[in-house]
Amino acid sequence: MGISPRDMIPRHETLSSIFFKVPFLQLLVHYFSCMEFAYAASSTTSSSGRNQAEALLNWKASLDSQSQSRLSSWVGNNACNSWVGISCTNNPGVVTNMTLTHLGLKGTLEAFNFSAFTDLLILNFWNNSLYGNIPANVTNLTKLKQLRLCTNHFTGNIPPEIGVLANLEFISFCQNYLTGFIPASIGNLTKLSILYLWSNQLSGSIPQEIGLLRSLHKLSMSWNLFMGTIPATIRNLTNLSSLELWNNQLSGSLPQEIGLLHSINEIFLNQNFLSGTIPSSIGNLTNVYSLILAMNNFSGTLPASIGKLTGLSDLRLQVNLFSGVLPLEMNNLTQLKTLHLSGNQLTGHLPQDICLGGLLVNLTVASNHFSGPIPKTLRNCTNLVRLRLDWNNFRSNISEDLGVYPDLDYVSSSWGQCKNMTSLKISGNNISGKLPSELGNAVQLRLIDLSWNHIEGAIPPELGNLNLLFNLSLNSNQLSGTIPPELKMLSSLEYLNLAENNLSGSIIKELGECVRLSYMNLSHNKFVERIPPEIGHLHLLRYLDLSHNLLAGEIPSELGFLRVIEMLNLSHNNLSGLIPATFDRLSSLTSINISYNELEGRLPNSKAFQEASFDEYRNNSGLCGELSGLRPCYTTKRCKPMTQKTKMVIAITVIGCLLFSFSIGGCTFLTYERVRRKQQKAVVPEHIDLFTVLGHDGKLLYENIMEATEGFDSKYLIGEGGHGTVYKAIMATDRVVAVKKLHASEAGNLLNLKAFESEICVLTKIRHRNIAKLYGFCPHPKQSFLVYEYIEKGSLRKVLTNEEQAMELDWTKRLNIVKGLASALAYLHHDCSPPIVHRDVSSSNILLDREWEAHLSDFGTAKLLMPDSSHWTSLAGTFGYSAPEIAYTTKVNEKSDVYSFGVVTLEIIMGKHPEELISSLSSPPSSSLPSSSSSPPLSVNRPELLIELLDQRIPPPRNRVANGLACITRIGLACLNINPISRPTMRQIAYTMKVNEKSDVYSFGVVTLEIIMGKHPEELISSLSSPPSSSLPSSSSSPPLSVNRPELLIELLDQRIPPPRNRVANGLACITRIGLACLNINPISRPTMRQVSLELVPRRPPIEQPLSSIRLDDLLPSIHHTDEAHIP
Repeated sequence: MGISPRDMIPRHETLSSIFFKVPFLQLLVHYFSCMEFAYAASSTTSSSGRNQAEALLNWKASLDSQSQSRLSSWVGNNACNSWVGISCTNNPGVVTNMTLTHLGLKGTLEAFNFSAFTDLLILNFWNNSLYGNIPANVTNLTKLKQLRLCTNHFTGNIPPEIGVLANLEFISFCQNYLTGFIPASIGNLTKLSILYLWSNQLSGSIPQEIGLLRSLHKLSMSWNLFMGTIPATIRNLTNLSSLELWNNQLSGSLPQEIGLLHSINEIFLNQNFLSGTIPSSIGNLTNVYSLILAMNNFSGTLPASIGKLTGLSDLRLQVNLFSGVLPLEMNNLTQLKTLHLSGNQLTGHLPQDICLGGLLVNLTVASNHFSGPIPKTLRNCTNLVRLRLDWNNFRSNISEDLGVYPDLDYVSSSWGQCKNMTSLKISGNNISGKLPSELGNAVQLRLIDLSWNHIEGAIPPELGNLNLLFNLSLNSNQLSGTIPPELKMLSSLEYLNLAENNLSGSIIKELGECVRLSYMNLSHNKFVERIPPEIGHLHLLRYLDLSHNLLAGEIPSELGFLRVIEMLNLSHNNLSGLIPATFDRLSSLTSINISYNELEGRLPNSKAFQEASFDEYRNNSGLCGELSGLRPCYTTKRCKPMTQKTKMVIAITVIGCLLFSFSIGGCTFLTYERVRRKQQKAVVPEHIDLFTVLGHDGKLLYENIMEATEGFDSKYLIGEGGHGTVYKAIMATDRVVAVKKLHASEAGNLLNLKAFESEICVLTKIRHRNIAKLYGFCPHPKQSFLVYEYIEKGSLRKVLTNEEQAMELDWTKRLNIVKGLASALAYLHHDCSPPIVHRDVSSSNILLDREWEAHLSDFGTAKLLMPDSSHWTSLAGTFGYSAPEIAYTTKVNEKSDVYSFGVVTLEIIMGKHPEELISSLSSPPSSSLPSSSSSPPLSVNRPELLIELLDQRIPPPRNRVANGLACITRIGLACLNINPISRPTMRQIAYTMKVNEKSDVYSFGVVTLEIIMGKHPEELISSLSSPPSSSLPSSSSSPPLSVNRPELLIELLDQRIPPPRNRVANGLACITRIGLACLNINPISRPTMRQVSLELVPRRPPIEQPLSSIRLDDLLPSIHHTDEAHIP
């Protein structure tokens, strides 16, 4: 009987147990199990991949058509199959990186299904046009490490749920329009290394929870509306290397705890309202190389501990209230490359070893009270790019102390060795000596300003070597000799000021070869002979002043070819003959002065001549015309010879008329004498000379004004101010003026006019686009008045109280009015010598023209009316606008005007006087004595949100206008500070407004280059020496990015179309130059859009070389080295 296989298996073992004891069989089972698992996983991944592809395609469909075309590779159901901007892991179908930058995508994130991307690590939508809110469901991306949404148009708040994304290491929301507060949940992001929130409209205070982000390396929240103090919890950020909070509304002092940030390299706190002293703990930051605290209200002396920052290369403390002497320890800062101390109240000497390290590139200490010699170590500064020592009290010999005439041992320290220096400004000091000829070796110089010193001797001809020089200001010195003809080689020269010296000889014709000149002032010298006709070749000239010289002969007709000339002053010379007929063509001329010459004939028909005051053409006995003070012009006709009979008839008629006239005259005289004896008439005081200031024919003008207003009839009344009533007068020549008739009480104070004639003359010569021109001042026993330029729309107060006009005054117009007013006051305070304090800034004294441009009126009126009065409280300001300190002091200064400016700014924003808001502030101006600072706030409700403050008659602003409105509100509130010292100056205010304005200019530059290149100019921008890619005031010591920059313009052009030729090529070079100028890292140095628009008018001489040889460097201006706005 045979044995079957089954019988051979023991009973206690099954076939399966034996099967698994065989290794090979075990391996087979394991393999098939893995295959089954892999199949299941593959099915899941495939499903996930399809879901992600579907989610992306749905979002793509929600974008505009152009955006969809840029995502043309997004087709099919596999997002990892070469879809632009999409990266996946090794496992197919799992998206981990979504980087869609510089694509111009336009749409929202509302249709984006975040829950489909649970494995996403990087979400980068930088530099697109996405808008709308950042959705809260972005928190579904729980593994996300980088969230980069910078440079878009997102609005709304930062999602409060963002704290859920605990793995985040990088957040970049910069350059959007986000509003609201930073959510406290941000403290949960303990892995966060970089937080970029700059350039938004975020507000509120910086949350204390920021101190929980102990891994943070870079914190940038500049260009927002943050208020309050810098939180003390910042001490926990010991890994922080960069702190950027500039251009906000932060106040309070710099916390002592900042000294605990031992890893910090860069601190940018400029353009805030921080106050107090710099804490001594700043000396603990031994790794810092950039410390920027400019444009705040810091005060006191600089701490000696600042000398411990031996690695410091960039120190900017300008425009603060620092006082006292600089600590000697600053001599230890041998690594300094940039030192800005201008606009403070510092005294004493500059540190003698300020350039001991020889690395200094930029030294700016202007507008302080420094004295003594210029430090000898400046001889070591062969790398100097900019030197500004102007407006101090330095006493030095320029040829000795600055080493320009060195001994042979010091050849390396002469000016000629300063090969990199582009700007030299030492104006307004007591510098003496001669101009060194070696200055001509500093061939990179773009700007020389040595004005207002005591420099003597001749202008060295070697200055003609400075081919890049665009500004030469040597005015107000003691220079002598002639203008060297070598100056004709200054082919880039745009600004030439040699006024107020002792220069002699003739005005050289070679100046006509400086074809880029737009400003030339040679006044107050001893130039003789004729005006060279070659001056007429300067087709870009806007300002020409040759007054107060000894020029003779006729005015050359070629000056009539200066088609863009705006100001022409030829007064106080010995010019003779007729005014050239070509002057009729000067349509751009706005100001003319030809007084005190020997000119004759008819005045030209151009507007400037016909609207000129008598002062501007007086003392030319031969001039004639229809203007007041001139004799009429008569034309003569040739007549036939008279017969003897005709002559006899004429003679008898004349004799008869004479006898009759004598009879009538005698009777009239006798009658007059009788009346005179019987009546007493008001007599003008002997010391008052009618209209001597105004300069017109007094009696005639007085009669004209009385006739034009019908004796100041009420129907001509257009306004009323604190000192008088204003009337509209249409003169016989159809010229319209505003006449302010003073109240009788004010007119009675005009008892010492002669003592103030010079001051009145100063006021009548003020020229500013935002200041109403004062034509003159007429004292009279019956009616005393001032004559102003007539502004069409009347006062701002009148417009704001008129419902229809107020609704027409939109937010853009209101912003421009505030900017115009700030510009006018800054001009009066900082650009007039001596400074002029308005004393009565109010909405009634701000006039609006037909273009809604602001014109400040009534400047200086209070001082004219009662110059010796000690009772300034009754004069300095209109009630509700005057500064609170006037209640307890008789001193009125510029800060009083600043307070009034703040009131007017808020009135423009609110549409009404901000009385209740002012009362609700914590230090109410109504009780403004110094002792009241501790008083509790009045119980007046104050709006919490800015939007509640706005004039409700017009729609709320949006986007950039809203940002600008928030900025001027911040400024207006700062101006209301109870402490005058803590208020900003008008120069600071005007600067801040200009900086905000210039952000659009930068964007214009980027778009311009994008049009030229056919793509975003990211690489080009990065290749510039001061990369705007960070858009923050990075340390000047930072090296340029190693990105190759094309050398020739033609390499920059969009290669998809043929290169341009002839005039088109020239125009392209011009707009490239403008675009590059707009990218200046310093906002103030960017041109205004008005300058840009003027530059786009084809006035420049054509570029002679062909397009293929135009170098990009030839188009790059010195914009990264100057403070002045300039298009090369």
